[in-house]
Amino acid sequence: MRWILVLLLLSCSCADSAQPAAQKETFIAHLGQADETESDRSIGYLHPMLVHFPIVLFITAFVFDWLFLRRKIDPHSYRSAHWLVIAGALIAIPTMITGLYAATMSDLAGNPNIPVHKFWGFITLSYSMLHAIFRGYILKTESVSSRKLVALISFINVVLIGLTAEYGGTITHGRGFFEHSVQHSHSGETPSRK
Repeated sequence: MRWILVLLLLSCSCADSAQPAAQKETFIAHLGQADETESDRSIGYLHPMLVHFPIVLFITAFVFDWLFLRRKIDPHSYRSAHWLVIAGALIAIPTMITGLYAATMSDLAGNPNIPVHKFWGFITLSYSMLHAIFRGYILKTESVSSRKLVALISFINVVLIGLTAEYGGTITHGRGFFEHSVQHSHSGETPSRK
């Protein structure tokens, strides 16, 4: 429950442009240094398990959008893409909350990628929620939206997820994990954890 309040406070403090930058940085830094309890660690450990569900749902919705854009699936089947986005956005909420708990774990303390991952996580969650509201509107009104617009909105969501995931991956696998993986895929090596 306290992380819901922290989410609200953080969004308000980041939105307040009159607040000095030093105060914002101190507030954000304090989030990662809360007292760690066993329940906090348990909740934090759920983040790596939950994080894959919204990612897969949004990517699958984008694939449906692309297929619908190319006229490869019928409009009736396409309705499931709207539900995938809505489900992905709803699952992203507990994913974000468990991620905030994971950021307080002592074994991650001081990782410079945590504030960047949090930032992109908030941006991605906000965009995903707006995306889900838009999809809900399409379902409720049964309006026909531009295929290109819907595919573009979905593509932007997937790009934001990719940015957030890259920084999350650097927290757990080391600096430059994606680039490291691509380099080693050509040499046949398996990227090592740092």
